Amino acid sequence: MKNLIVARQQQYLIESVKHVVQNGTNGLKNVLTVDIENKQGYTIAKGEENGEEIEYLVRFNVAADGRIEAVEKIGEMPISSAKEEIVGFKYLMEQECVFVGYEGGEIFRMGTIRRDTEFLGKFEKGIKACEWSPDQEVLVIVTGEDKMLVLNSEFDVEYEGEKRLVGGGEEGQEGGEAEVEGEEGENRFVSVGWGKKETQFHGKEGKEAAKRETKVYSRISENDTGKPKITWRGDGSVFAVSVCGKEGRKLRIYRREGILESIGEQIECLEGEVAWRPNGAIIAATEKLGHVYRVIFYERNGLRHYEFDLPTRVKKVKGIYWSNQSNILATICESVKGNGEVQDVIMVWVRGNYHWYLKQEFGEQEVGGKITSFQFDEDSQDNGLIHMIVDDGRERKYSQLNIILQVNGTKELVESNVSAVAVIDGNKALITPFEIANVPPPRGLFTIELQPQESIRSVDVLTNENTSEIGVLLTDDNGKYRVDVYSIFNECHEGEKYQQRAKLLQQKPQRICSLEMGEHEGFIRQLTFASVEGAGKAIYLLGNQYDSTRNINRNTLTRITIDGEKTTVEDIESIGAVEEPLVLLHRSITSRSESKMYFSTIHTDVYQINFEYDRSGVVDRIVQGKRGSKISKLEVVEMGDEGVIVLVLDHIGKLYQYIGYEEKVIASSCTSFFVHREYLLVTSANNEINTIAFIPMSFAGVTGENEIGSLENVNNINNTNNTNNINNGTDDNKPSHLKTAVTSRKIEKNCEIIMASPTRNAVVLQNVSRGNLETIRPHVLVISNIKQYLTSHQFRTAFDECKRNRIGFEIFTSDLALFESSIKEIIGQIGYSIENLNLLVTSFNVKSIDDNTRHRLCQLARDGLTSFNNHKYINPILTTFLIDHVDSSSNIINAITFLKNTTTSAAFEADRDVISDSIDYMLYLTSFDSIYKACLKNYDLEMALLVAQKSQHDPREYLSLLSKWNNTKDLDYRHFLIDDYLADYKSATSNLSKWCVASIANSQSNNDNDNENTVWKQLTDYLALHHFYKIALSLFKSNTKYHPILCLQYANYLFESKKDYYNSAIYYTAGNDLQNAILAYKLSNCWCEALILAKSFSNQSQLSELAKSLAASLYASDNSKKSENSLISAKILFEYCTSAELELGIDYLIKGFNWSEAVRVCSVRSRPDLIHSKIYPSLTDSYRALVDDITESLDQLKQKYTRLSELRSLPLSHFISLTFPPNAFQNQNASDPLAVDIDDSMSTAASSQFTTYTKFTASTSTSALSTMTAKQRRRELKKKDRGRKGTIYEEAYLVKSIASQISQKFAAFVARDVKQFNSVLIQFGLLDLASTLQTLAIDVVNYANSILDQVFDNQRQIDACLTEIYPKPSPLSTASFIIDFISSDC
Repeated sequence: MKNLIVARQQQYLIESVKHVVQNGTNGLKNVLTVDIENKQGYTIAKGEENGEEIEYLVRFNVAADGRIEAVEKIGEMPISSAKEEIVGFKYLMEQECVFVGYEGGEIFRMGTIRRDTEFLGKFEKGIKACEWSPDQEVLVIVTGEDKMLVLNSEFDVEYEGEKRLVGGGEEGQEGGEAEVEGEEGENRFVSVGWGKKETQFHGKEGKEAAKRETKVYSRISENDTGKPKITWRGDGSVFAVSVCGKEGRKLRIYRREGILESIGEQIECLEGEVAWRPNGAIIAATEKLGHVYRVIFYERNGLRHYEFDLPTRVKKVKGIYWSNQSNILATICESVKGNGEVQDVIMVWVRGNYHWYLKQEFGEQEVGGKITSFQFDEDSQDNGLIHMIVDDGRERKYSQLNIILQVNGTKELVESNVSAVAVIDGNKALITPFEIANVPPPRGLFTIELQPQESIRSVDVLTNENTSEIGVLLTDDNGKYRVDVYSIFNECHEGEKYQQRAKLLQQKPQRICSLEMGEHEGFIRQLTFASVEGAGKAIYLLGNQYDSTRNINRNTLTRITIDGEKTTVEDIESIGAVEEPLVLLHRSITSRSESKMYFSTIHTDVYQINFEYDRSGVVDRIVQGKRGSKISKLEVVEMGDEGVIVLVLDHIGKLYQYIGYEEKVIASSCTSFFVHREYLLVTSANNEINTIAFIPMSFAGVTGENEIGSLENVNNINNTNNTNNINNGTDDNKPSHLKTAVTSRKIEKNCEIIMASPTRNAVVLQNVSRGNLETIRPHVLVISNIKQYLTSHQFRTAFDECKRNRIGFEIFTSDLALFESSIKEIIGQIGYSIENLNLLVTSFNVKSIDDNTRHRLCQLARDGLTSFNNHKYINPILTTFLIDHVDSSSNIINAITFLKNTTTSAAFEADRDVISDSIDYMLYLTSFDSIYKACLKNYDLEMALLVAQKSQHDPREYLSLLSKWNNTKDLDYRHFLIDDYLADYKSATSNLSKWCVASIANSQSNNDNDNENTVWKQLTDYLALHHFYKIALSLFKSNTKYHPILCLQYANYLFESKKDYYNSAIYYTAGNDLQNAILAYKLSNCWCEALILAKSFSNQSQLSELAKSLAASLYASDNSKKSENSLISAKILFEYCTSAELELGIDYLIKGFNWSEAVRVCSVRSRPDLIHSKIYPSLTDSYRALVDDITESLDQLKQKYTRLSELRSLPLSHFISLTFPPNAFQNQNASDPLAVDIDDSMSTAASSQFTTYTKFTASTSTSALSTMTAKQRRRELKKKDRGRKGTIYEEAYLVKSIASQISQKFAAFVARDVKQFNSVLIQFGLLDLASTLQTLAIDVVNYANSILDQVFDNQRQIDACLTEIYPKPSPLSTASFIIDFISSDC
């Protein structure tokens, strides 16, 4: 689907010929060779010295951007071409010389640096043909006696054929032995006769055909010169020799060493021109029959492969040439013009989908004369660069053509874009609008066919609002140019492409304009439309013109303006400001104006020519490209006032983005790209297509909000890296479908993007190798298109796109505000089918939608559906109930209720089958058990029976139960039986309690005590089984007889089963069981409530015993509140007991360290003796114990710190030896991080050895831990917690232990104990003891401050240790805070 675009045509004068030859050349043929490394060409020029004509070897520049400053003479040719024809002319890179071989047998080596000529030898029988291998290591020569020689680069003979290549030499020729007839070579081919009658099942006719002898009678073509021709494959491993004998011409295939591999299949009229495809096993040759002229192909085994026909005007093929990448085939032909004259024509062919397209045709007038030398550039970076020497009889020029493959198709981002692609095939343009019909090559939906003598140079397709136009630049065999403009779909309006497809397919391209350009002075090579709004059209023609006076080529630009019947042609002179050769002409894919056009140069510079303020145009360079890089494709995206984005794909696969002079590499292994409406599509060398979020655009152009920076989130796409390395930048404001900035998918190997439809989400790919088409629909493009439909309220189209591309319908809910405001419109558009609504509502049930959102969506859909017709949309409404996960059980009940209410209405009586169908539908969406139980929960036995009948259950399983329940007259008891069956014991208890209340009241009125007791027993038994006492209590609240009994039963249940002593005490009190209430209060430590109840009915002795018991239990209840509990216990004894219990209360205060309160009570109760007998001795004993405890803890802290300092002074190698065996580092590479020498100086007191150790083991820790079992991990954690001495865990254990001791134990000493003791010691006048304790506390704080920085080497370790000590956030979050906290209490 690609065309060959002439990116550049240049010609430079080599010499002016003194003796003019009319309609011919000056005799020099095939004398062009190129130094691809230095981009220099060598040829032969003629001069005159002392009146004699002399031939010189000359050198000139052949670079793509080169200018011939002067033709440099290298040396005089040893033999004149007028005497002997040159049969070998090749530049040898390593030897820095030009090899020259003459027909007479002489071979020379002409140095290009030393400028000397060396005679290498002479073959006495002459040389008919010679050819160097592509690596310039082997030279093959066919001598005058038709023998083959193989020489190496030093010109030593490696192989010499003993036999002649053909039999029957020429008259007078000394014959040697000819090669044996029937010789097949080592790889003899075997024909199995595919498709022939003698090998197929054709019955009698096939048998007779097998007996007949078939022989091909070959003959020599009238164009055959009889000379042999040698051609090499690109890798230099094999070569082929085409030789001519009396019985015709044959093709012989040899290995590099000269060993015959195979002989080509006999062809009737095989000609001498032959060329081996560089990258394959195909050999091209020509066959001229009486009725057809063909290019035929041989396989390496000598079998004929396939062929294609040349145009009928071809008279002779003078040469066949392959491009270095094997994708372009050029034939040099003699072609008959319309007036009968014969001229040389270059025909350039490209193969696609097993068809050969004639892409370009160049006559003598366009290249500058007859072609005497022709070759493709051998550099892989210049695949389409052609070097030629042309001769018009007056001048010999070097001519250069550069052709590149480009897709000519519509690029405009408008909705009416039909995605048309134009393919050139000789005098035909094949048009395929992929938006309408996907016609595979080599055919097209429409064909524009010109006259046989005309050929198409360039074609372009433009899409306007309601039509698509095709511009064709063509030339005839006289070099005259013409521009034709065709229109297709000129009556196509919005939406018509789909609704009236048949009508559109019947339309044919109509020529609306034709402009004769005449014999243009220059070479016109490209035609490009300018985007113009309205009826007017602007067409730009890019070309160049050779200035013979200055020997340079100038760029030319012509503008054709078509406005109705008025046509204006004007040359844009301002283009002359650009001296560099221009390569490609472009328009912006987003602009709707002709005021700006864009050009790219051979240096990948991009120029803008602006006609907005000056009709002659203002040229400005907007991109400065990379020197040495070549443009393969370029696109321009105008962003209004924000500038221009230029995307450039170079010849090595790098895709650049330019914004002004700012350059960024988007992809480094790109094979093709296409700018879609919102995305950039990129295919990479690893056979993936990447969809990159680019610039949001509307169909009318660029929207106000653009995301130029979105490309900044994309890393390079390398051919060696997986695309998972692409940075998937996200935007949380976008829907979940469009979160990723880059998505990718695999595609077929060697596929490139041809076209991407802006409306059908279709991306058309073409396999470069075979040429077949493949259409894919990338998910992100489909999503983008669907969202466009949703935004424009085309809900039916969006729904159909979802169904067609298997997209989840939850995309309808991605914009909740739009869905809520348009729910009725959505139902109206897609509600023509109930199944559509069911699918839409069911999509609410995906995991990506949370329960609250789903509930809201179901409510919105239900409200919208019910506003139309409940009867019509009953199934979608039921779906909204069934998929709502918020209180799903009640939703099924609501669905059953809705179904029953709808089907029992008077308007619905006519169709009773709907209820049955609805039940079937509900059973499809959810399980039978859910619906059956929902019917029972609704106590609808009739509906439950209908549902049960739809199931596969045995009727005996449900008929007996339903009958039993239906026969139960009392509704409360029936509901109780149903709830009990459904295991809804709470509701069953409520219904049973209601029934019991009514039954008991009825029995009491009838004095039926037996029935009353039976009913009561059933209730109490059920409550004892399921314990829903509160429900029963609420219903028996007014019954004074049974309410206290239920309270006592509930209290016993709470006391014995739940151990809820406090609540059980409350219900014991409500049931008038005060003894058990006091016991329950006592067990719950509610001493106030217990004493209040006891005071009301107990005597003093009982109250005193209860108080002592409460005090003792409260004191022993919670050690963490020992001080507070001891104070309360003493208070209880002092208030409710006699004075005999005073000493016991004092003991409680002393044990709780409430020294001041104990002294106060002794003073109030006039017992000063207790101060000296109890309080003072206990105070001094506790003081000594506290001092010893603080001292011991301080000593432990010092020991831990000392050990920690010792560990941190040890070298790192010590810790590694604890983990790895002695030979762990043997046989290690120098690059291995564990193989480095361990330096003891790496260990310092300020850095953690454990942390350093883990740095070296980080690379292996993950894999090691991942392979450990759960038991091994637990064992390893226990080792870490123990911190055994000498292990790698010891340091971390010491740091954690020191942090714990400072933050917990020392803080408790200073904040609580020291403060309390100092206050009491001062009251007793023990100032020395108080001072000693204060000094000890200060020492603790100072020591902790002194080791703080050494223990906690950084705040990270401090926080890590404290996090383990305090799982929840603690006020002691840092070591400095700990010290401040302790210091504040000192």
